[in-house]
Amino acid sequence: MKREHSQTPFGFGTGAGRWNPRNLPMIYASSSVALAMTEYLCIKGAQVVKTEWSLITYTIDGNLPDLEKKNLPIEWDSRPYPLTTQLFGSSWVKSQGSVCLKVPSARLLLSAYPKEHNLLINPFHPDFGAIVKVNNTEDLYFHLNEWATGDR
Repeated sequence: MKREHSQTPFGFGTGAGRWNPRNLPMIYASSSVALAMTEYLCIKGAQVVKTEWSLITYTIDGNLPDLEKKNLPIEWDSRPYPLTTQLFGSSWVKSQGSVCLKVPSARLLLSAYPKEHNLLINPFHPDFGAIVKVNNTEDLYFHLNEWATGDR
């Protein structure tokens, strides 16, 4: 998350994402730092080096349900993301079925990285405060070399 927001590590915006429509808050997390950085690089591009970031590590108690491949919305990994994923995420949040849900990353080949995943977190689930805790907050830096940025 942007460093300016790191004092509120459970923060969320009202903007839309792959799994949520505008004005339906959701926290996005990743199973690894490498995946989180890949997600940010793919979404923000070279802009990531111009922003100060913080890495928030959460501890999540209990079992984390998986969204099985057979239950993924049609074209879940399309770019730009389809309305079907937002409708799915909206339905999941409103059902209050779980605090968190594992979903595959649209940035990685699911067949090559079946254990890597993103995590959707519902900050308004009644069990949120008991299940999701901040474990650590630290500064995160993206360093692109001059070849990647075109600044030669």
